[in-house]
Amino acid sequence: MSTTAIDSAPVRLDVRGAVKRYGDFTALAGVDLSVRGGSVHALLGHNGAGKSTLIGLVSGATAPTAGTLIVDGIERNFSGPRDATAAGISVIHQHLSLVDSLTVSDNVFLGDERTGAGFLRRRWQAEETRKLLDQIGATCSPHDNVGSLPTAQRQLIEIAKALRADSGILILDEPTASLSDVESRRLGGLIAQLRSRGLAIVYVTHLLQEVERLADDVTVLEDGRVAHSGPASELDRADLVRLISGDKGTVSGANRSADAVTVSSASPLSTGHADARQDALVVTALRGPDFGPVDLRVARGEIVGLFGMLGSGRSELLETIAGARRATAGTVTLDDTNAVFRSPYAATRRGVSFVSGERARDGLLHGLSLAENLLVGCMGRLAKHGFRKSSAELSTLKEAKRQFDLTAPDNVLIGSLSGGNQQKVMLARAGSASARPRVLVLDGPSQGVDVGSRADIYQSLKRLASDHGTAILFSSSDPEEMRDLADRVLVFQRGAIIAELPIELATDSTLIRLASHGADPAPARLAKDVA
Repeated sequence: MSTTAIDSAPVRLDVRGAVKRYGDFTALAGVDLSVRGGSVHALLGHNGAGKSTLIGLVSGATAPTAGTLIVDGIERNFSGPRDATAAGISVIHQHLSLVDSLTVSDNVFLGDERTGAGFLRRRWQAEETRKLLDQIGATCSPHDNVGSLPTAQRQLIEIAKALRADSGILILDEPTASLSDVESRRLGGLIAQLRSRGLAIVYVTHLLQEVERLADDVTVLEDGRVAHSGPASELDRADLVRLISGDKGTVSGANRSADAVTVSSASPLSTGHADARQDALVVTALRGPDFGPVDLRVARGEIVGLFGMLGSGRSELLETIAGARRATAGTVTLDDTNAVFRSPYAATRRGVSFVSGERARDGLLHGLSLAENLLVGCMGRLAKHGFRKSSAELSTLKEAKRQFDLTAPDNVLIGSLSGGNQQKVMLARAGSASARPRVLVLDGPSQGVDVGSRADIYQSLKRLASDHGTAILFSSSDPEEMRDLADRVLVFQRGAIIAELPIELATDSTLIRLASHGADPAPARLAKDVA
């Protein structure tokens, strides 16, 4: 659709003055978003900018504190996601909502099954599903089990569900995060087709190349407010980086502009360090299904940040190092000894502790107390003659709580704690003296944590590195976290390290520009050595 046609197309989604408060915290402060039919509207912003909250309001998952929502000219007040779906709004989240144990057609008609004479019309549903799959170029069968399909096909099934529901507004939340470049381009072609049918598409992404290729309009959020909204044609790559990063400039102490840093394909990743400390962790040519090959080193007492956007493969890399996933190639060396682990338990026994980015799913023992959650990994080691030793457990618990600034009562249920205290429990369990970690691997150390708890966590981790020589490797998509915690930064993009930066060059704009480029990653070299 031409620019003139888009400008004259009716507004299908109109958000006016959206406000969302959680107690004293304001997640959205008067946000406007207007999306016309037959257009792709990119919704951009740093993590925590308010994108997910805004999507929640539009999709009926979150009730607004104030503001107006107009869909196809009608003011709406959704009581839940079903209302939004009935109004023609479909959301395809990064974490898909399909049921793996069901077939493709069962998923497409889930919640709206067709019956006749008291029986499910499976054959008719399969035929209708096949028509939808053919429209969008999906190669799977209506009878395939969804759990056996690759991510790209699962994404198309979600789009088929939206088309079957006759959705006029489609919200895509990081749709290419887990796709290859080829699959991403195919999805881009499908989005262009949907746009030509008059759909209004909200497209959330970190990849600036996708914005340039697909978007007609752009809205950038920052701290719950609109930092910019307008035609995509008016912005170049530098403008997008500046808007998303908030144009904070260079870090104090930088001796030259970090935006001058480039990625070189001429030489492999440098293995240099800021000092001559002995390496505790060495990863060489490590590969997994979603990353590789990766080379990296972390010295004793060093904190290394792995900066990458969601879906870059950073979590999969850390899980493989810590034994939660199997590597397909490469080596992991721990203090000069081969250490490719077959399980997290094996890694922990060798001194590698891991804290998952999904603490509620992978780390917390719900229904148990703070003390039980913290001590679960060391009860066997502290026992004597097969019996739990309360004095040893109390001493260990007291020291771990002191080390990680935990003041909550020992017997409080873990689920009643704040996100910050829950994360401190996870870190105390992995990094306390009782765990004796030589290497600590953290996937998002302050995810879902308030500002005060962040400061406590950073201080505890720095003490762990400086006082005990623990090597720490952590991932994050927050540039500020990199500067607050890391000694140096490795930039991760589409499964590979593409740049290594000393902390004085790790500005918001540099990190976002490198991690968001969206091109095939090239071997990187130390940024300060690149002309």
